[in-house]
Amino acid sequence: MEVKQRTLIRKNEVIFMNFEKAREEMIRYQIKGRGIRDKRVLSAMSSIPRDKFVLEGEEYNAYLDCPLPIGMGQTISQPFMVALMTQCLSLKGSETVLLDPVFLTLITRTYTLYAKRSTLS
Repeated sequence: MEVKQRTLIRKNEVIFMNFEKAREEMIRYQIKGRGIRDKRVLSAMSSIPRDKFVLEGEEYNAYLDCPLPIGMGQTISQPFMVALMTQCLSLKGSETVLLDPVFLTLITRTYTLYAKRSTLS
C-alpha cells in the first residue's frame, strides 16, 4: 500500500505530514483511548479526512484534539467531541439528522441547514 504524504508550507518551512497516520493516531489515542467503543463511529471517524475541512494552513492541525476554524467564523469540533456526541446518539441508520461527515456514513438521509448563506459554497 502506498503511503500518501503531503507537503505543507508554514512560515517558510516545509512540513511533511502523513495525514493517514495522523488520523490513525487520532483514533487510537484521542478516541479509542478515551472510551469510544462504537465500531460504526470508529469506522466513520477513521474514514473522514479532517484535513480537507479546515482552512488552508490549518491542515497540519487537523488531527489535534481541538476545534479549528473552517471560515466565516465557524469551527470544526474537536475529534473526541464529535465521536462522543455521535456515540451518544446511538444511531441505527434510519434517522434523519443535520449533515455531518461522520453521520453520513451512519445514516441514509440528510438535510442541511446553514445559518449563513456564504457557507453554501
